[in-house]
Amino acid sequence: MPRLYRIIGVIMKFAYKLCAVLVFAALAMPLGAADQEKIDLGKMREQIRMLESVLNTSLNQSFPGPFAYLDGARGAYLPGYGVVFTFEVNLSVNRGMAGPFGGAPQPSPKVRKDEEKQRRDQARAMAEKVIADFGHTVEQLGANESLAIVIQGAAVGDHGVEKSTMVLRASKHDIDGLRANTLDRAAFLRKLQVLEY
Repeated sequence: MPRLYRIIGVIMKFAYKLCAVLVFAALAMPLGAADQEKIDLGKMREQIRMLESVLNTSLNQSFPGPFAYLDGARGAYLPGYGVVFTFEVNLSVNRGMAGPFGGAPQPSPKVRKDEEKQRRDQARAMAEKVIADFGHTVEQLGANESLAIVIQGAAVGDHGVEKSTMVLRASKHDIDGLRANTLDRAAFLRKLQVLEY
């Protein structure tokens, strides 16, 4: 009989350890994992390609001409975060090519900075419009995920090429609110998170 109790004791210890490991594994699983399992990556890819096309068309319309933008829009899905799109804009105004008898006159530093700010604001306005008008087309986003557009800027300065970055981010919740008219466009744009560096 004591041997039977010993065997039962070993089995019970094993069962407790197994339960503890299973509970720990369940608690350690990321909260977004349930959303990730529902994602149809093929459909997500199609929705990303569609929004890339919208962004590239908007880039062509907002920044016409050669070298007005340096890299077209590309998107990627990051599980647990959402979808991120990025493109690069030339913030320097193209003043034409220098010829054998001299080039186009160079603007003053203040004029150049004002032109760069205007083009940066133009890129921001375009990205805001795309997020507001077409953000809902990325239907595969999880409830806690976001849609972000990263605008890379490049400008020719006194010391070479100067780079800048602007990130615009909208939560799925806010995109759905705009789509359902529980959030008006002005309120939606105020809720956009913007980071510049």
